[in-house]
Amino acid sequence: MSSEADLASSGVVLFTTPGCPHCPRVRQTSLDVAQRRPGVKFSEVSAVDRPDLVKSMNVRAAPTMLALRDGVEVGRTIGASSADEIERLFEASAGGPAVARRSVSTEDRTIRSAAGAVLLLAGLITQIIWLALFGVGLLLWGWYDYLSPNASLTS
Repeated sequence: MSSEADLASSGVVLFTTPGCPHCPRVRQTSLDVAQRRPGVKFSEVSAVDRPDLVKSMNVRAAPTMLALRDGVEVGRTIGASSADEIERLFEASAGGPAVARRSVSTEDRTIRSAAGAVLLLAGLITQIIWLALFGVGLLLWGWYDYLSPNASLTS
């Protein structure tokens, strides 16, 4: 993708970064879906190379996928998106129903909550206060993502 003008059409855009652990899997799944949907344009943008697009599209994490239809965002996922979520983005871009915006993948929310619980327990057992408090913060952050009005609990 060469410019913001490229985003004026319909298609699915994947924002990635070099060190992103989820980006290779999301990229491969997106390429597989794109082969099955030749009518939907698929583009990958390096967030490092294109900070202007990152800012203008309000991208805050990698991987982030946007579904665009006639230049309007009709879907967004952030984090380790499932194949079904990616398929829904392509469908939305092709004229199907818009995808409910979700801030963090279900897998990421679950991992965050579990890590928080483990750190809380470790902090309590070892009586390291800062570790327990960090665990509480991480646990609450995971729960907040589950309860957030922007989160789609259907995924």
